[in-house]
Amino acid sequence: MTSPTVLVPRPMSGALRESIDEAVRVIPSGKKGQASAGITLKGVQFDAGYKPKDWLSVGGYAGKLWGQGWDAGAKGTVTW
Repeated sequence: MTSPTVLVPRPMSGALRESIDEAVRVIPSGKKGQASAGITLKGVQFDAGYKPKDWLSVGGYAGKLWGQGWDAGAKGTVTW
């Protein structure tokens, strides 16, 4: 009996890492926000957000399942 094949995603390429570093470098001092990326056995997702007010955060995401199309969306969060 053979074991099932598990596809493991490769780590981030040097070009992708440099693109992320460059994007972070151009953010002006004092700005508030967040960015993240997740890689799983099913796909990859990128998130970015901005906090224009102490009580409001807005953001969006883009994701892709391996071998399938892209998905994208946006959200807003109010805190108190």
